[in-house]
Amino acid sequence: MPLNILLTFIIGSALGWILVKITKTPKHFHGLVIGCCSAGTSTSPKKLQKYFSQIVNVYSLGHL
Repeated sequence: MPLNILLTFIIGSALGWILVKITKTPKHFHGLVIGCCSAGTSTSPKKLQKYFSQIVNVYSLGHL
């Protein structure tokens, strides 16, 4: 079971890294994109939406 979770996050991170390279995402969004891709491969869409909104909220508060 832990190996499955590890592989899911590794594959999701690799897909996120590929997405960053293909779309030429701005540098300050690299971590956000890779993190959402790695978490998105292992969670339901509802959990992913909550996770993404929390990251955006925290990120936006840091740049006021």
